[in-house]
Amino acid sequence: MSFEYECSFIAQKSECVIFSMEYRLEIGGIKLLLPQEDAYAALLEIEKQAQNYGADSSRFVVMGDSAGGEMAAALSILSRERGGPDIVAQILCYPCVGFEEAHGQEEVGSLVPLIFPAEGREELMNRPYISPILDPCIHKTPPTMIIIGTCDFLLDDVLRYARRLVDAGVEVDFRLYQGMIHGFIQMGTKPGLDSLQQISSKLAAVYS
Repeated sequence: MSFEYECSFIAQKSECVIFSMEYRLEIGGIKLLLPQEDAYAALLEIEKQAQNYGADSSRFVVMGDSAGGEMAAALSILSRERGGPDIVAQILCYPCVGFEEAHGQEEVGSLVPLIFPAEGREELMNRPYISPILDPCIHKTPPTMIIIGTCDFLLDDVLRYARRLVDAGVEVDFRLYQGMIHGFIQMGTKPGLDSLQQISSKLAAVYS
């Protein structure tokens, strides 16, 4: 498990129960978003079994980094639309929040063919489960913590997403780390360790 250290650190410091999800790394056509559906199915199962692990099944915090950050935001949307489980906060570390039409294909052209199949690509990109920045009900997003570095290639997208959340009245805790690149939390640097501590403190505050 590639995030075992981070999950263990946060669980110990926050004294919260942490579940790490696995999901299929592919998109199964326009009608079926396999990773998002896998993550949501896992969340429902966690809700059923939460008490077996001493966890609170009435409220959850979702978190993830990079593509996992997109997955966490997608879970917030899916849970809202499908009537639960209740997501009380989301913690997003340099998340892939999606693509705005204003970007234009020239800016994301090298990434899009790698992520999306050619058939139905435009429709997929415009779905909030893929691009949370396009969520039409973004004002219903739970309180959000965002962590990102100033040298992250996703910074502009994440800043736009954070601005949309703030403009919609969502509580946003934005942490910007000077000189840090994408994935810095896993690099064992001082900023990475600090960000893990900030996440832990946030979780502890949510469940206090």
